[in-house]
Amino acid sequence: MKHVLIGFLLYALFYSALIAQELPTVATEHPRLWITPAHIPVLQEKIKAQKELWELVQKKAADLETGEPADFHKRAGRLGTPQMTGLLNCALIYALTGDKRQGRAAVEVMKANCRIGLDLVAYADGEVGAIHAFMIAVAYDWCHGIMSNEERAFFIKQLNEWGEWAMSRGRRSNDPSSHYFYRRLLVQMTVALATYHENPQAEELLEHALNERLQKQALPWLKTHGKGGHWPEGNGYFHAPAQLAFTFAALQSATGTDLFGATPFFTDTITYHLHTTLPAVSGEVKPIPGRHNQALLKKYLEQGPSLIFPSGEFKPDNYGMGIPGLFALPQHRQCMHIATWALRQQAASPEQQELLSYANKWLNETPDAADCLAWQSMRRAEPLTEIIEFIFGQPAKAAVSKNIPRLFHAPSTGLVTWRSDWSQDATFFAFNCGPRISAEQRRDANSIFLFKRGILLGHTPHVRQDTANCNSVLIDGKGQTVFPREQEPHLIACNDEGDYAYIAGEAGDAYNVASFNRQLCEGFTRRVIILPPGLFVVYDRIKLTDPNSTTTFRCFFDDQSARKGPPHSAETLGGEIQKGSGSIGVSKNIWGGGVAYMQCLEPQNPQEHNYKMALGWETEIGSMDREYLTLIYAPELKAEAHPGVIHTKTADTHSIKIDWGVRQCEMRLNRKGDLGGSIMIKDGNRNRMDVLR
Repeated sequence: MKHVLIGFLLYALFYSALIAQELPTVATEHPRLWITPAHIPVLQEKIKAQKELWELVQKKAADLETGEPADFHKRAGRLGTPQMTGLLNCALIYALTGDKRQGRAAVEVMKANCRIGLDLVAYADGEVGAIHAFMIAVAYDWCHGIMSNEERAFFIKQLNEWGEWAMSRGRRSNDPSSHYFYRRLLVQMTVALATYHENPQAEELLEHALNERLQKQALPWLKTHGKGGHWPEGNGYFHAPAQLAFTFAALQSATGTDLFGATPFFTDTITYHLHTTLPAVSGEVKPIPGRHNQALLKKYLEQGPSLIFPSGEFKPDNYGMGIPGLFALPQHRQCMHIATWALRQQAASPEQQELLSYANKWLNETPDAADCLAWQSMRRAEPLTEIIEFIFGQPAKAAVSKNIPRLFHAPSTGLVTWRSDWSQDATFFAFNCGPRISAEQRRDANSIFLFKRGILLGHTPHVRQDTANCNSVLIDGKGQTVFPREQEPHLIACNDEGDYAYIAGEAGDAYNVASFNRQLCEGFTRRVIILPPGLFVVYDRIKLTDPNSTTTFRCFFDDQSARKGPPHSAETLGGEIQKGSGSIGVSKNIWGGGVAYMQCLEPQNPQEHNYKMALGWETEIGSMDREYLTLIYAPELKAEAHPGVIHTKTADTHSIKIDWGVRQCEMRLNRKGDLGGSIMIKDGNRNRMDVLR
């Protein structure tokens, strides 16, 4: 027994030494999270150079007129993260200027929140309180010099309890696909780094955060699920990658360890943001009614770009409009500022310099800290908005390449976007056919999304999850759902050939889940051929398992530019629905300079369903094979000629001839068997013939 005990002690000593050897060296001086003693003079110069931004930092700090801290720690129901947004402002002012009144204000707010104890983070599994705990850890580091030994001991005790909770307890604590995971990681890492050298538990917290959370879970997961920079949980949850960026930046400043370079997600997300932010509205809009700053909304929408393609569910605010949720949110800018800062540390190659130019373009054109803070009242605005911009932001320098690709593809999520050009008048298109990992994401594989001058084609105002609210297909009235990995939708084609773009996806298994008690279909293939500057041919083929099933094509028209109003159907967009001769035309001057129309070429007998903003067409019952062929045209502002379209079909193929006068295009798409087809383009004396697979 004695030998066993000695052996165990030796192993424990060896293992402790191994941990100490593997862990990076943590700086002994404070501050060391995000800012260091060497960095302080740079930021002090920045105070002079960016006076307006520094004023925002000061405005959001605690109100010291009476010598009392602001009531950011008073959180009704412990749900209000915004009520604590001034804590780090006070701490930063102290760290950079030595203002002791601000430093003591921060300490008092920290004490008030620490008295809540474990319940601060345990409530709602840390969905809100974890951010409070993380900010207290950073404030501990920044205000270290103004605290007494007794105060430090008090804070360390509470921070350890929160850190231990983050390390071992709580919902989805070992699931890197969930935003809960990154809240815990952030708490764990910042508690360890802020209190290192004076906290016996700091080493264990740091070792677990680095080896278990990052090396074994988060980094491998991001390699397979983060390629392309689109967050798999949906961009409404982009605070998760922002919090991972906070974590990486803290580790880099405190230890010199750079994980940004080893995690391509953060460089990929620069391209993702550039490509998925919609063009401007390009015209005067009416303010949205409600509690938000309407003048600012008007500015956002007219001057843009400010709207981000919604890849997750965006619920309406308290007056029933979902559009405010589509704006470039503070967490998107926070992540982009830190990703850009990290790239600047290593930028050397032409590719990295080009990425920097993309980041600068996006950060310059989307709402900055001042606008984000004006979005809601100063005291209720998103935490860290101005602090992140002040610490990590830098005035843009690089010019942007004029040859930015029109097509973007995030391989891990199957998101594809395309735009006609990079002007305010551009036509924006998105196609989504990839895996779902969260119940928060929309069930809309193979759906299409079109945006031009504030007109959205593709969603109800609330941007709901279910397939019935997207431009897709229902089978027996049923849509898609979250599904296992073996039933994931996937892209078949994704190419920009210059003269045209070709995108295709297979999403049949998205309908086949146990909850339906049967297989609804064997396949649902959607193919999209885009002819610049804005003609879209969408061809669906559905292979059913039951010939008596119904299939319904959903198509939404809605003007969501900036107002709450009645829903739009084909008739309210203008003109008549032309029935007969195999086509349905819907036209109106809704884009300010040309005729916009939609044609559904198959089937021939449309019926408008009793559902707002939806046009639905049902095929006849009795066949296992169903198909829809749709043409959508979004003209340029000053288009002089609009295309003529002729559609013919045989038992085996659809033929579509499109004539702009100088330019002609003919497509042939197989109706049976393989997905094959062809496209021929004539432009003056130039001919092009390609096979479509």
